[in-house]
Amino acid sequence: MSHVPHDPNMQQPQPQRGWFARNMLWLIPTIVFLPLLMCLGCCGGLFTIGINALRNAEPYTIAMERIRSEPQITAALGEPIDSDIIGFNGQYNQSPGTGGTADYTFTIRGPSGTAQVYFYAQQNGQQWEFDSFDVTLQDGTALSLAD
Repeated sequence: MSHVPHDPNMQQPQPQRGWFARNMLWLIPTIVFLPLLMCLGCCGGLFTIGINALRNAEPYTIAMERIRSEPQITAALGEPIDSDIIGFNGQYNQSPGTGGTADYTFTIRGPSGTAQVYFYAQQNGQQWEFDSFDVTLQDGTALSLAD
């Protein structure tokens, strides 16, 4: 039997680390941030669904048609004109048989500028009547498109 002399410079084998010790650097941030990202994703999804519901409502589409057909607004903002999601605020209530109300504030944007829009409308039968419909251009010019 041969004897291998002990070399003091020879490194001792490292003990095998466990799975958790080997994967801790990615596992802990994942456990912390994954639920946070899921919550943010759910909130963002609900926000998008709510904004799209308001933007697909009949009073909003009528208002945007009026805005796009107003020569003073298209001259100031250019075409195409669309609304921003940021700063979009609205309330839309509709009950079968009793009519409904819509109260919106939002920003519209075209290639040449922006404007603030506010309208309040009530449904009378099948017709929407805009009691208040104001568009304030970037230069401060206020236009009323109310009925």
